[in-house]
Amino acid sequence: MCGRQPRRRHGEREDDSRRRKIAASYSRFSSDLQDAKSIDDQQRPCRERAQRDGNRLPKELEFADQAVSGAKAHRDDFDKMLAAAKDGLFGTHYIFDLSRLARESIINATTLKKLVYKYKVRIVSLTEGVDSNNQGWFTLATILGLQHEQFLKTLGANVMRGLIGNLLDGLSVGDLAYGYGSVPTPESDNRRRGRNQRPAKKYVIKDCEAKWVRC
Repeated sequence: MCGRQPRRRHGEREDDSRRRKIAASYSRFSSDLQDAKSIDDQQRPCRERAQRDGNRLPKELEFADQAVSGAKAHRDDFDKMLAAAKDGLFGTHYIFDLSRLARESIINATTLKKLVYKYKVRIVSLTEGVDSNNQGWFTLATILGLQHEQFLKTLGANVMRGLIGNLLDGLSVGDLAYGYGSVPTPESDNRRRGRNQRPAKKYVIKDCEAKWVRC
């Protein structure tokens, strides 16, 4: 009959079953200020979930990018993971959450479609309940991808707001032209907040360099 799909041979079904029992994972953090331990903190639950599912997650299929933005379409280990999927080296892919895969919704959607529909890989997001074996998984993944993208935009707007506020207060934002330095302000201890506490600084002229600027 026209349009009828050919039956898969018994050996092909066995190969596909074995491939699905081999898993991969992908982890990522985006900033140099973050701890590299974040990678293992993401990979550990992936290993545990793979074990519970009866899958094998080899060390060489634990892909990770450090200090790389999720808004980038190409990343070293991200590209290697896609290449391994294309070569059929694994059949199940674990991620801690979809934002590790990408922070841009279009990258997320394109990557998920490629992995699931083109390379026949099962996708499991541990913390979000996304499993491509379940009905409606792509709708849920799309909604979460949009949320992750909005978070990135909101974060960028908040960072810019803080930088502008510091500039208006006459404080250093870290970019120092030749001839200038920075020193902590007297009230810096009162402005320090958060985990990465740093003293507020103001710009000062460096006399040893200033004479060259004035010439």
